[in-house]
Amino acid sequence: MKSYISRKLPLETRTTDQIFVFRSSEKLIRFRLCFRTSCLVRRTNRKKAYDHAIAELRRATELSLSGPPALAALARTFAVSGRITEARILLEQLQQSKRQYVAPFYVAIVYAGLGENERALDWLEKPYADHSNAIVFLKVDPQLDTLRSNPRFHELQRKLRLPE
Repeated sequence: MKSYISRKLPLETRTTDQIFVFRSSEKLIRFRLCFRTSCLVRRTNRKKAYDHAIAELRRATELSLSGPPALAALARTFAVSGRITEARILLEQLQQSKRQYVAPFYVAIVYAGLGENERALDWLEKPYADHSNAIVFLKVDPQLDTLRSNPRFHELQRKLRLPE
């Protein structure tokens, strides 16, 4: 976690099969998937290795039973790699999910990947109002880098009392 926050992740890439160490707690498995997925996305986006990331994220999405963190990461990777139609299909799945709660933060990162910054910020304001725990990554999540110059982003950071 410390390496994620400091943005000093190693460049090597592990496969999703290597990531999973099954424990008795399903919550632990999901947390590890979510964190490892975020790390994978960051490394591959930095290297522009989208095909590899998409293959791994498809596997992560399958293993997580289309869990929102993996689905959002896949949608965002489609978006930044130019596969807009596929990104929008997954975005719609996230927004229409009736099976499980989807944190607005996950919808926001997809919109940010699509370059729709105002919509991304609209969705980022929802977790602030809902007191969602995903908002704690607002300051450090590289998936939000395209929003950092926007005055609305700075206002949201101020509301959260995060240093700019």
